[in-house]
Formats: sequence, C-alpha cells, structure tokens
Amino acid sequence: MKSTNPNKPACNNIDTKSEPAKRFYHYTCLLWLPSIMREGIKNGEIPVDPAIPYQQSKLATNLSTNGNREDQLRIWAVGCFDKTRIRLTVDVQERELINYRQLRERFSIRAKWAKLLAPIQERKHWFYAFGGVPTEKISGVELWNEGRYAPIAGADLDKLIAAIEAERNRALHIEVAKSGRFSGYRTVQLHNGISSSWLLDGSSW
Repeated sequence: MKSTNPNKPACNNIDTKSEPAKRFYHYTCLLWLPSIMREGIKNGEIPVDPAIPYQQSKLATNLSTNGNREDQLRIWAVGCFDKTRIRLTVDVQERELINYRQLRERFSIRAKWAKLLAPIQERKHWFYAFGGVPTEKISGVELWNEGRYAPIAGADLDKLIAAIEAERNRALHIEVAKSGRFSGYRTVQLHNGISSSWLLDGSSW
C-alpha cells in the first residue's frame, strides 16, 4: 500500500536492510578459532536433545547478548574444552535470528528439559542464527587472560592461530560423524603417544 503523503515513504519502500546491527557474543574454545576466522561460525550448538546436551549442527549458531564470562562457565566451560576462553563479538540484525522461546517452539523442547540447560535468567539472552555467521560479521576477538577478556587482532591474532594449528596437528585427531544420530558431531582424541595438550583446557580433562 502506497502512502498518500509525499513526505512519508510508502511502507513497501522501507529498506529493512538499513536496520542497525545489534551486538551479540559467541563463546568458543581455542581449538575452533582458526576455522572460525577462515570460514565463519558454522557449527552451532542447539540444545534440543537430552541425550546430546549441546548437539552440534551446521544449521544454527548460538549467540548471546550477555558478555559476562561468569554467567557462561556452567554452560560452556565443561567437558574437554573451556568454551569461554574466546569471546567473539558478532554484529547482526536481530530480524535474522530466532530467540530461545522461538527455538523451543520450533523443536518442541520440553519445559522439564529446558530447565536443565541454563538458569532461567540466562535464556533471555540466547539467540540463534540459522545458516551460521560469516567472518565479515565478526567485529572483535577477545582472549580470556589474567582475569579479563583482552582484544587480540592483527599479528598477535595470526600468531595465536598459527600456534593453535601447530598444536592441533601435533597432538589431536579430529573426526566428524558422517551418519546416524551423532551425524555432524566432532570427536577429539589425542594422537597415540601424546599424553596432553594445552588445547584441552576443560574442567573434565
């Protein structure tokens, strides 16, 4: 419907692409930083199945409006990796995302299971980008070090990525399940003869 007021633009002429981007955060471990900086954030984690608490899927990327590491520890600093070590700043338009309530409706996540995922006050910060987040929408990389997140960029970021890749090649074997219920899920093991790696920094290692 066109506007009859010459000073007011018609609704169908509004450029929704001009909507300002909103700031979100994506938490990840050191191991996945090199691939993210090359290819964007592709492997999201969708909490839909009690048997796989944070199932990886190439269809979605988890984002949060909460930049406080302390609130993330129970969620992301478990298992073999501490996924609070890296905090990525991501600038996307909110209309490109779905929130946690919409995610529950889409995947029919039961309320009893949802209560186990995270504190109620944290869920309001959760959003999901289906299709991932391209590298050009990552506006900042921060490394948790000495009690705070510190920005890392340029040559320092390149050195960190090179060190991670060298350590991964030295110590770790990574496989991706091709079929079945765990399809797309990545498993990480130490190479034969290797007893430890600084990339395995999670609480259960």
